[in-house]
Amino acid sequence: MKKNIFNVASYLNEARNTYSGADGGWGDSSFVDQSDLSFGAGNAELYTGVDGKAMGQLHEAPPLQLTITNPTAGSLTCTLFGSNINLNPSVTNFGSSAGLTVVPDNSVSYYQVLQQGMLEPFRIGKMRVQSTNTTQVTTTISSVSTNYTGQSLTDPINMSATVSAYQNNTTITESTRAFDVTGNTYLTFTVLANTTVIMTFFTQRSVNLAHGLNGQAVSKLYANPMTGVRPLLVAPQAQLGR
Repeated sequence: MKKNIFNVASYLNEARNTYSGADGGWGDSSFVDQSDLSFGAGNAELYTGVDGKAMGQLHEAPPLQLTITNPTAGSLTCTLFGSNINLNPSVTNFGSSAGLTVVPDNSVSYYQVLQQGMLEPFRIGKMRVQSTNTTQVTTTISSVSTNYTGQSLTDPINMSATVSAYQNNTTITESTRAFDVTGNTYLTFTVLANTTVIMTFFTQRSVNLAHGLNGQAVSKLYANPMTGVRPLLVAPQAQLGR
């Protein structure tokens, strides 16, 4: 059966001809260009510039998921990211305790994840922690930033505070506190004995200097991830009888 394909250019041209000048924006040359519309997989959101005019289309970034395993009988320390520090040959197991394993999905190595994080800094907008060990998912995670002068800043992320009073699933916590991941920034937390924890990171913004070679913006903004269940919006009691 032949599949109908939505013609974006035709739709925009018809919309411009029909509504041009209706609100001062449709007839403007800065309206969304069809080259900005890429209806691929994932969530797409329209975003606006400082003047309120439509500028382009936001798309959800592919999540980064890491499976972290502690097969020992004792608690171990996990260190994630911080490529400028943990890719040093003198650092064992990328900064984590011996015996701890960190395995990314998509069949890539953790070494590659660290290398890309060094070349392309990014901002995490949402972090999900999953484990059958319900104590593990509420363990505090610290974001540590350092610089070449020896200064260090530790910002604890209290995962137990992210648990909703209406949440029935005790094996998942999610933090929406944004934080930057650069070569000098890393996360550190305790992984309990005989525990596997899955960390999923959703990118909010990334920086890639190579994009500038093609005349593109080096900073890319992504849409909010379509994760979890959206709340049901209920009309106020006074309107229910209408």
